[in-house]
Amino acid sequence: MGLLNDVLGVLAGPNYVGVPLEPGESVVTEKVAGLLVGGKSIVGGKLVLTNWRLLFQPWDTRAIGTLLAHGLTKAGAPGTVGTVIGKVADMASTPSKVQLQSLSAAWASRDELVLSPPAPAVQLTDGSVHEFGILGRSCRRTSYG
Repeated sequence: MGLLNDVLGVLAGPNYVGVPLEPGESVVTEKVAGLLVGGKSIVGGKLVLTNWRLLFQPWDTRAIGTLLAHGLTKAGAPGTVGTVIGKVADMASTPSKVQLQSLSAAWASRDELVLSPPAPAVQLTDGSVHEFGILGRSCRRTSYG
């Protein structure tokens, strides 16, 4: 029954790994987005700006990982392949949370083009930079920080 539930879950469309809001926290805006590395989206999900935090809620890829591992095992792949796929799906399904006071700067790293979405980026106080691809219009060429 578990495999059937995984198939039905995948067919239902994207399911985001949610991050519960804290008491007094409210959503300012949310956009369908991808976490970018080297300009390429590695994990799809939803970018949520609240009055306190910036949240990245990735797609829950665990059911797809289970289906892929099952199919590859049935096709004769070694069991370790399924284990690796499961670990990758778990890592990709881990949400990120950043307190707004941990942001030192934010900017549009790429304007929206015909074949690529706008890409806002944020820098944290530890110096790390995170870039997101936003689906849809709404990324203005403005810098903060």
